[in-house]
Amino acid sequence: MPLRPQGADRRGRLPLLRPVLGLPRPQPEAAGRQPPDGPRLREPRPDRRRRAGGDPRAGALRPPRAERVAGRFPGNASAVEDREVADMTEEQAEKAEVREQVEPRRADYEPEGTDERTGAWPTLKKTALEFNEDHMTDWAAALTYYGLLSLFPALIAIVSIVGLFADPESATESLTDIVTQIGPDTAADTFAGPIDSITSNRSAAGVLFVVGLAAALWSASGYVGAFSRAANVIWETPEGRPFLKLRPLQLGVTLLLVVLFALVAVSLVMTGPIVQAVGDSIGIGDTALTIWDIAKWPVLLAIAIFMVGVLYYSAPNVKLPGFRWLTPGSVVAVGGWVVASAGFAFYVANFGSYDKTYGSLGAIVTLLIWVWISNLALLFGMELNAERERNRELEAGVPRAHKEIQLEPRAEPGNKRTT
Repeated sequence: MPLRPQGADRRGRLPLLRPVLGLPRPQPEAAGRQPPDGPRLREPRPDRRRRAGGDPRAGALRPPRAERVAGRFPGNASAVEDREVADMTEEQAEKAEVREQVEPRRADYEPEGTDERTGAWPTLKKTALEFNEDHMTDWAAALTYYGLLSLFPALIAIVSIVGLFADPESATESLTDIVTQIGPDTAADTFAGPIDSITSNRSAAGVLFVVGLAAALWSASGYVGAFSRAANVIWETPEGRPFLKLRPLQLGVTLLLVVLFALVAVSLVMTGPIVQAVGDSIGIGDTALTIWDIAKWPVLLAIAIFMVGVLYYSAPNVKLPGFRWLTPGSVVAVGGWVVASAGFAFYVANFGSYDKTYGSLGAIVTLLIWVWISNLALLFGMELNAERERNRELEAGVPRAHKEIQLEPRAEPGNKRTT
């Protein structure tokens, strides 16, 4: 055991050198007191925990924001706070007081993108600022992970459902052609192999239908669950729905989306021959098929907008004013996704060098980026819907709407926070 020098402390330091060097001897400071030459010390962690939990031994909670502002600047309290308090009913004032005491940090939280102007340009500006402040690019990356985990089980379920009504190979080939026309070619080639292996095993169609559909529902519902958490961040509300209520909802939404995908695949396979037969009967077979090849795109866009509307309505823990499948956010999301996908496909085909950089993994990296761009479009559309709801509340004079969207939650979240 090494010996300490005489006069040294437990760490072997010699405090006797301080007087020689002209340094003051350190004095112990009590927690929460003001040191002579430094900032205020923080309270011990156990006492802070007692205060956050409402322990009477820890003293009073932080006062509301209006009182703190008035205390720092007497006679100059915020005009916004005064107007909010004047517009509040007694019940709203009590709820606001309880909320500020339960969530003292949330009382001072004010998103950077909030603005009391409600025009088209201020709304787009607020949407972009909120999109950045809510870290939606990170949420899009998380949704990309969950989306890839649920992609192949969902394809198994779609192929199984399509096999009940049409030829799965023709249906999946039609879907692959659409993906190739919209997005990068390498993205479609990435999952073309698994689709071929699924459709080639026709003898186990019944087993594929049961097992694949169950696996797809459970796995793909993970994506819906992650999207719900991102939606709660956008709508500025915590999740309060219990597991036994939330999980069946996510499974139901997943089943609906999978069935809609299957119906799109079946319609693409069956409508072509039907249109050709009807056109031949009236003498315009080739012309009718050409018209259908053009007219099917608006139909597919309408179905995609409806699917996005279902996801937007069911995901957040807020009581939206009725289900609307056609919203500005869903239109912007689908339209932006088509434009961004086409632009990314053009970039990959002409300027991209993912194959040179990543080698054999270039196709997978391309698919990851494309799915990430798709999730960015979905989240931006929901952010736009949220800001439009904020505009409605601002025009109606709802208190605190410039800070937080004031829609009632579907289930009370308790003391949780989204920020």
